[in-house]
Amino acid sequence: MSTDVRTLLHDLAADAPRGRGEETADLVVDLHRAQDRRRLRWAGVAAAIAVVVAAVPALVDRSGPTEASAVAAGGSAEVSSLFDAPTRGSLADDADAVAVAASASWETGIAGISAGQILDPAPDNRHVAFVGEVRGGQVWALVIGRTSGQLAYAWFVDTDPADGLTLQLAGVPTRTTAAAPLGLLDVAGGVGYLVVVARPEDQVRYSPAVTSLFTADTSGFEDLPSAGGVVQAEVELPPAGAAAAPGITATSAAGEVPARWVDSFDSSRPFGPSAWTRVESSQLPSDPSYGPLIQRCMVAAGWGVSVSVDGSLGFDGLLTGEGVDAFWADLDRCETSTGYR
Repeated sequence: MSTDVRTLLHDLAADAPRGRGEETADLVVDLHRAQDRRRLRWAGVAAAIAVVVAAVPALVDRSGPTEASAVAAGGSAEVSSLFDAPTRGSLADDADAVAVAASASWETGIAGISAGQILDPAPDNRHVAFVGEVRGGQVWALVIGRTSGQLAYAWFVDTDPADGLTLQLAGVPTRTTAAAPLGLLDVAGGVGYLVVVARPEDQVRYSPAVTSLFTADTSGFEDLPSAGGVVQAEVELPPAGAAAAPGITATSAAGEVPARWVDSFDSSRPFGPSAWTRVESSQLPSDPSYGPLIQRCMVAAGWGVSVSVDGSLGFDGLLTGEGVDAFWADLDRCETSTGYR
């Protein structure tokens, strides 16, 4: 299959059980580019769990158990997946802390959206990739799980260090790939504090000003000091108003892993499930002409909306307060610009 992204998406759309061929593939390309633009407002809009505009097959976990066995036995085999890497962090040898992280709830806490509807690996399919103290003695944890042949991850933060170890979701559980580095950025006080967990042999690279992931160019990335594939460091944030967002990548003898955005939160403000609001299709007009009319405008704004069989606009997302305001503002603009009202 061609490595050209547009060709790949056309091929996937043609094979998918639902969708509209070339139009669907074009919408996926448009959505990726528009979501890049939306990410540039990264400080004000949290990640959303949204319906994808096409039935593109999900990422499949192709890692195996052999690397984990070799590492556990003290071998030197390279680790192909974070799921197979040893637990790292200052509390990696604390069995109680690891157990708390492994059993932490992936439940989003939003009525109508349960972790099982999104991503919630069974306890015996979870691996604690990182658990340890970070800036100020707060404990962060990264848990990776296998679910339906895919890899997913969730970042957790100890909400009250003075009251034992109580871990809360810092962001929405998300799918990932085996070799991808995973990072969490605290932007409290305008000072970036970043933790990245990569494969032990990887060199982590960071850029505060990534304008798009829809390119192989990582020339603006710089190496970060790391120990065994883990970074804990203060980093530069994008200047106020800059059209850019923080991103990470990793390099090893096998090559460079494609760049990805960094998950972010503000520890000085409400975060996690208590700060999310659900926006869903039932809140949108059920007019059968609505979806086809509004979809492309909303995709251009970076929202992962779909058109349902009955013609209504499909969307299901968890957003911060700023994200909710942005969604309704974009929807209002699209209704006006398309002549719906």
